[in-house]
Amino acid sequence: MSENAPLKKQRKSRKKPENLPLCRLQQIREVQKKSMAQLAEESGVHRNLIANIEMGAQEGIASNHLKLIKTLGVSADEYFGLISPKSAPEDTPDIVDSRKGFTVELFPAAQGDVKRIQLSPNESVSLKRYLDPQKPVFFYVAQGEIKFQRNQEIYEQGPGAGLSFPRASNITLKNISSLGGILLAFQC
Repeated sequence: MSENAPLKKQRKSRKKPENLPLCRLQQIREVQKKSMAQLAEESGVHRNLIANIEMGAQEGIASNHLKLIKTLGVSADEYFGLISPKSAPEDTPDIVDSRKGFTVELFPAAQGDVKRIQLSPNESVSLKRYLDPQKPVFFYVAQGEIKFQRNQEIYEQGPGAGLSFPRASNITLKNISSLGGILLAFQC
């Protein structure tokens, strides 16, 4: 090759993004046997964005993730891979204790309902009148000792504890302390 010969431009190849997916969207969608088009229609999130999120090519914004979580009917922990999907029996709650470093932040921009439930000492209440039984629910005990009963299982939690159930069906609450019981219930 002579010194005066023009150099050939090397063609840049497009690489597939090396990012890992931000969430378990594809895995959850496939378990539920939903197509991308079906999920896009039900959630209002564009199909191309769903595909990019699944490939890890795009992160997406929080409001779109909230729409997908709501449409898929899963917890945020399961969606983002903080807990394994269906690693425990379906109706077993996740229990956390704020006295061990857990904090609760309820975002007003999140599309969901926060209900404040007050219970007199020894008062029992079924949650049918408060919550949608098919949606996931997160409880935070602010005051009192609360007994959560679901079918034959019982969970007793004090102030600062939180419980997350995959569905709000068949849950009964009872304040087992001499103080008034106060808890927050969040569903999206």
